[in-house]
Amino acid sequence: MSSESTTVRSEQDAVDRAAITNTVNQYFQYIDRREWETLGSCFAEGELAIDFTAMFGGEPTSPTADEQVELSRRMSSGFDATQHMVSSHVVTIEGDEATCDTSIQVTMYLSNDRGDDFWEGAGFVGFDLVREDGDWLIAGITMTGLWAEGNGELFELATGRFEENEQ
Repeated sequence: MSSESTTVRSEQDAVDRAAITNTVNQYFQYIDRREWETLGSCFAEGELAIDFTAMFGGEPTSPTADEQVELSRRMSSGFDATQHMVSSHVVTIEGDEATCDTSIQVTMYLSNDRGDDFWEGAGFVGFDLVREDGDWLIAGITMTGLWAEGNGELFELATGRFEENEQ
């Protein structure tokens, strides 16, 4: 292998890693900024593999991008604010498929009369990505929680607030 092809491969690897990290960061930014129409641009076509069971119970799901955007909207819109701080991106690329494992700390805020206004948690989020038409898009997400503290009722309160605003 010539040094030129090694350099080109290294440059492409760096470009791919930056694009993958950017897609993951945009996913969280779009949720926190409530940019629901733009959030859909982060997802691959077809069914996604979503596993939030370690955080929220239930079963893994296989929604479409539109369904996942709607779920994110329903889960987050009732809060006054959300912030997802993501770090320690570890990217592995195999052809047109990749994984990106991250660390995360989340703060949810909702002014209320039923306890603390905050819920915070931390853990890991693993992303499966695919290259479609030159773009790296999310095909799957798996969350694993490490710790959580604060008002656990905020999710129920935020859902109720969202549903009231939708009527």
